[in-house]
Amino acid sequence: MKTYANLKRVDHISVVGEWVLLKLQPYRQSSLHCCVSQKLSKRYFGPFRIHRRRIGPVAYELLLLESSHIHHVFHVSLLRPYHGNDPTEPPTPMFTL
Repeated sequence: MKTYANLKRVDHISVVGEWVLLKLQPYRQSSLHCCVSQKLSKRYFGPFRIHRRRIGPVAYELLLLESSHIHHVFHVSLLRPYHGNDPTEPPTPMFTL
């Protein structure tokens, strides 16, 4: 079964400065704005820039806002490449103070 599962896996190697989307769960992150329905809330937030370095073989450090109250190191499975024009300004604040 491991062989069949690994056929669908893709190793995405990101570089410093690349833009990625971050998968967060609003019902677990108390610092996120809560909408009316958690089931219909956004799954991916961002884009955020990969900051400084890769931490270990499966973790990256992201450049987040100081007021985000979220740890800045995330596993590769929580990141998705951002396709589109490079943002000229940081994303709008999605976190509460």
